[in-house]
Amino acid sequence: MVTRHGAKIILSRELQPEAEVTIRYPRTGREAAARVVGDAGTIHDGHQYGVEVLDPSVNLWGIHFPTAAEASNAVGRVLLECTSCHAQEISCLDGLSLGVFQANRQISCPCMCSEAMTIWTEVSSDGTPGSRGAGGVAVGPKLASSARSRNARETVSQSWRINACVRTPAYGEDLVLTDNPSKDGVRFMSEQRYVEDEKLEIALPYQPGGGNVFIPAQIKWTSGEPEDGVTLYGVTYLRRIRKATRHSATVEVHIGIIGVGLRLTGRIVDLSMTGVMMQTSTKLDPDTHVRLGIEMGVDTFRTIAVVRRTVSGVGIAFEFAQMTQRDRQLLGRLILSFKLSAKS
Repeated sequence: MVTRHGAKIILSRELQPEAEVTIRYPRTGREAAARVVGDAGTIHDGHQYGVEVLDPSVNLWGIHFPTAAEASNAVGRVLLECTSCHAQEISCLDGLSLGVFQANRQISCPCMCSEAMTIWTEVSSDGTPGSRGAGGVAVGPKLASSARSRNARETVSQSWRINACVRTPAYGEDLVLTDNPSKDGVRFMSEQRYVEDEKLEIALPYQPGGGNVFIPAQIKWTSGEPEDGVTLYGVTYLRRIRKATRHSATVEVHIGIIGVGLRLTGRIVDLSMTGVMMQTSTKLDPDTHVRLGIEMGVDTFRTIAVVRRTVSGVGIAFEFAQMTQRDRQLLGRLILSFKLSAKS
């Protein structure tokens, strides 16, 4: 499993917590220093460990991960690759895009490199284009029969589909049928018995051998006794509120803001991988969207940002809403310069 900040790895040897290691990903040819953050348990293949990349500017996996703002309204998530420039990103799908992808295993999306609409296709779990086993997911006959029966009875929804996987320590990966997906949760049918408040992970959509994206969720209700061996569940997604470390500006760096009828400049107070505090006496309404730029010598960091709050006597806090891989690298480089300057 890989994340923006690191990975879960399996080794045949033991490592100590806080040990520093070097990870190299052959597909991209990139390597990075990392530290062991904890033991994730032993399985038949060996020891599992969580590792965190030390330098946030290194995009070890070559994958663009969405920001919290980009992912907040997603109905589904899937790893895709652009057929034009071969960039890979976790695409946040709305209801319409999810339906299109479910039918075709590809969608049309804007490409940051060509600034045009291109075709994005599914990626296998080994990072190569094309999902192994594409063409359909088979579930048990009880589940398939229950889906046909429910669709015949329910006039409002006819959308029970084979497009999700629930993962728990007890049952492993359980292929399920889902209905009514939203940004907050989904209901699913399964032959397994889960209990209310049970925590799990769910991938929506799902394809065996694909680059599936599992997110944490929790059972909120159950229909009670199984109907023909199948139980209906409702789950809500658990939002992981990860507070990115804020770094005080140790050197003077200026920032520019452009919005509707607005041009504003100021100085960076502090900065993280998810947002920035800008020193200014100007006040802006929360949820105002702006274009934000930071000059970095010959390079310029650019992003779309959202006003989160105004701090009296300090300035405005912005959350980054969109970033390309290049801009993420520039941001990581700027943060690293703050850290190095603070140590000197």
